[in-house]
Amino acid sequence: MKVLVFGAAGFVGRNLIEKLGREREHELVGSDAVEDPFGGSVKYLKVNVLDRDHVFETVKGSEVIVHLAASPLVASLEDPTSNMKVNVEGTLNILDAARKHGVSKVIYSSASSVVGTPKYNPVGEEHPCNPRTPYAVAKKTCEDYLRVYSELYGLHYVVFRFFNVYGPWQDQKSGALVPNLYRTLKENKEFQVHGDGSNTRDFIYVEDVADFCCSAVNSDVKDLTVNMGTGRGTSI
Repeated sequence: MKVLVFGAAGFVGRNLIEKLGREREHELVGSDAVEDPFGGSVKYLKVNVLDRDHVFETVKGSEVIVHLAASPLVASLEDPTSNMKVNVEGTLNILDAARKHGVSKVIYSSASSVVGTPKYNPVGEEHPCNPRTPYAVAKKTCEDYLRVYSELYGLHYVVFRFFNVYGPWQDQKSGALVPNLYRTLKENKEFQVHGDGSNTRDFIYVEDVADFCCSAVNSDVKDLTVNMGTGRGTSI
């Protein structure tokens, strides 16, 4: 089976490519908007998801797409319009290409932030969604597009709402807690804790995320939205 991973050069993408590459079960293609980070160890195509024609050409022949490409939360606060274009328009380019070329399933990385402020814990998949950032609005919009494309066109999907993912290749520029805390400790600097540190987050290790993405690739699971967390809160 030919598996195409958009956003392959990102944090989760690199871990997923490594795991899929070890399995050697599929024809694997990685794609991202940056130069090849894999040193030729995997087939790689440099593609901007906003380049519709290039996306269509890249998708041709694929059977399953893992869509991890995204403009991050911080960027959405600085420039909501550009963030929306990458996250929504880019996703629609991928979905339209998938429709045209007969892709069987799209696995999409959404975010726990689509929920907004939790009304209760633990937060299940049926929790009402009230996104509170432009990034979260875009992610929820894409979830709805995936559902509608399944209902109208028969393009199947699996949505994983990532919680607080951490692990190898996580960029400190992302603003994520774990890599920034690690950096300050490694540099023997002080770090700032907001409040008394008792706030909790659901942290999930990136290799576990990659495992579930692989399971979605290899199984017939479809048309499902799943929270990608541990279900356990860890205090800051």
